[in-house]
Amino acid sequence: MDEKIQATIDELMEEKQITTLMDVRSKPTAWCNTFSGKNLEKVFDRQYSFMGDLLGGKKEIDERAIESLAILQKYARFLLLCAEKKPWECHRHYEIALRLLKYNVVVVHLMDGKEYPANQMDKDGRLALWVN
Repeated sequence: MDEKIQATIDELMEEKQITTLMDVRSKPTAWCNTFSGKNLEKVFDRQYSFMGDLLGGKKEIDERAIESLAILQKYARFLLLCAEKKPWECHRHYEIALRLLKYNVVVVHLMDGKEYPANQMDKDGRLALWVN
C-alpha cells in the first residue's frame, strides 16, 4: 500500500478513535491495488472487516443488518469504506447512512478533509443547513 495513503488512513482512524475499517463494497476490488480488499486486510489486519456481502451491492439492505450495525457501533467506531467519492452518488448513503439515523447513530461523511453530517445533505449532495 502507498505509505502516504496508509498514513492518512492511520491518522484518521487514530484521530476519530476508529477501531474498524469496514469495507461495504460488494466486490472488494479497486481500480488500483492499494484499495483491494486483500491489500487492506493485509495492511490493517484485524482492523479490516469485509461486510460487502451484507451491506454492499445495489440491492436493498435488510433492516436486520442495519439494526445490527447500529448495535455494534455502541462497542466500536467504524469507518465505512465505499467506492464512491461523493456520498450522494452512492446508494450506501441512502441504504446505510440515512437508515442508521433512525437508530440515533451519528453518521458523518468525510470528504476532502472535512466532515459532513449525513442528515444535513440534500439529494444533490449540497450541505443543507437548518436553524432551529
